[in-house]
Amino acid sequence: MERVDILRGTVLMLLALPALMAVGPALRFAVLPSAPAPAPIAPPVWSGQVEPLEGVAVSGALAMPDAAVILACLWTLGAVLIAARFAAGVWTLHRWTSDAAPVRCPRWLAALAAHQPRPRLLSSRQTPGPLSWGVRPGVVLIDAQPQGAPGRASPFWPTSWPTCAAATGSS
Repeated sequence: MERVDILRGTVLMLLALPALMAVGPALRFAVLPSAPAPAPIAPPVWSGQVEPLEGVAVSGALAMPDAAVILACLWTLGAVLIAARFAAGVWTLHRWTSDAAPVRCPRWLAALAAHQPRPRLLSSRQTPGPLSWGVRPGVVLIDAQPQGAPGRASPFWPTSWPTCAAATGSS
């Protein structure tokens, strides 16, 4: 089993964890002895009318939320920000891919011919450097300037072959 398969499985398990926790049974592990739960304190209940009193101010201030609620809100905010950044990155890559042109250089095409299924090889002016993305077979984007021999015209082949292998699912 390759490392990329282990990473994919771990990410899928982490993504499925909230759904499994919601649907699955509640598991309780006795790791540390539990302390007795404090008796719940009933909130004050008011009935009747309150008439204004001279010299007394009534405040409608809200109580400060629990630390758990604050942490849950912060975690949710962080998760939303990370998901938004990821979505913006995927949208940018999709835009670059849709604006790119197919590479016609036989040397570049021969370099990817051994990979099955073969990823799409595209040339884009917006790409800051060679990169690969997408689900197998994936897309390999190279910058529009160097379309000479792979390895000499671009730093793609000598230094980033693991990226290409990860995009194509082979090593």
